[in-house]
Amino acid sequence: MQVVITKAGLAAIVDAEATGTNAVKITKIGVGSGKYTPLDTATALVDETKKLDVTEGGTPGDNAIHVACRDDSADSYPVYEFGLFLEDGTLFAVYSQQEPILQKTATSQMLLSVDIKLEGVEASSITFGQVSYKFAAATSENAGIVALATEAETLAGTDAQKAVTPAMLAKLLATLERAGLIKIASEAEAKAGSDSSKAVTAATMKAAIDDRAASDQVAAGGSSVSKFLTPKSVLAIKASTGTVGLVELATEDEAKAGTDKERAVTPSGLKEAIAEAVVDATAEQKGVVQLATEEITGEGLSSALAVTPLGLKSAIDARAASEEEVRVGTEAEKFATPASLKAILEEINEKLSSLDERVTALEPTEEPEPELEPEPETPSGSDGAETGGEETQMTTAAQEKTNGE
Repeated sequence: MQVVITKAGLAAIVDAEATGTNAVKITKIGVGSGKYTPLDTATALVDETKKLDVTEGGTPGDNAIHVACRDDSADSYPVYEFGLFLEDGTLFAVYSQQEPILQKTATSQMLLSVDIKLEGVEASSITFGQVSYKFAAATSENAGIVALATEAETLAGTDAQKAVTPAMLAKLLATLERAGLIKIASEAEAKAGSDSSKAVTAATMKAAIDDRAASDQVAAGGSSVSKFLTPKSVLAIKASTGTVGLVELATEDEAKAGTDKERAVTPSGLKEAIAEAVVDATAEQKGVVQLATEEITGEGLSSALAVTPLGLKSAIDARAASEEEVRVGTEAEKFATPASLKAILEEINEKLSSLDERVTALEPTEEPEPELEPEPETPSGSDGAETGGEETQMTTAAQEKTNGE
């Protein structure tokens, strides 16, 4: 119930406080049948039935006022609205609702009690005349009448005027959005971890955490997805040839000895072990050898470095003479390749062929031998001898000619 303090009532209190006059006095409570939403601009009830004298009044504390009236008459009427009036007739406060606040019958006595918690107004500025009260609303300072909170009001936790019963308090359970009562989970429930409506104590939480800690065997197995590792169980996870785990580092002496199968060798230890176990390769013994660069390979001066296939190819390629160098024939440190040699030989063959053609062109062409005419017969005797001699000379001359050709 929200009672509205009117502007006129508030102005009366402010004037009284400002001028230092006596506090305002509430002397009447009006009741009526008007149904509406009360406003602070109201100056009267909408449908007033009667005004009744204040029979109780006072300030129970918490800046609240208590005021009450009573109707012992035989009148019969419903009450939907009421107002508190000052002794000068000013409407100080008003309230109305759509349902009856109470129903007065001819044979009944009506007792209307109103408790208002003031804001912006000091309760000490209001008096009620020569009346007192016995059954005022309960406050943090005085015992009195109090309404019981419903379940909804208990769960909302915003009403400061109503009391909560044990039954309603039992319904105020804690949730993610609201503070409230909560049950304590057992150790088994804490270990199960499935109940979202209970709370764990420090003892049950420790039991649940201890239950989730992996043993050395479980840690070494590496297959659990629900357990967690402790520093102790972590140390149980040993590395092996088939298992990932922790491993201790070998010392340099252990690395050089080469007998430990449980410790890992560091790069430094491996270097020292290699340096002691492996010697440099020579012509007489096996060992480690450093690879020569292409530049060193090309120079051909190192007797301790090994040549790579790439360096060898580069060095050989650098020693291959070009066609021009083969043609000139003055380079003494390079060799001729089949390709460059073939090119030179082809040039020589071409020149020889050209020379043969020129020689052939210079040789004379052969002429046919002339036919000898028969000699006339000569008489025998001295003339015949002479003739024979001439014939011999002619034959010799013909042979010389043939040989010359």
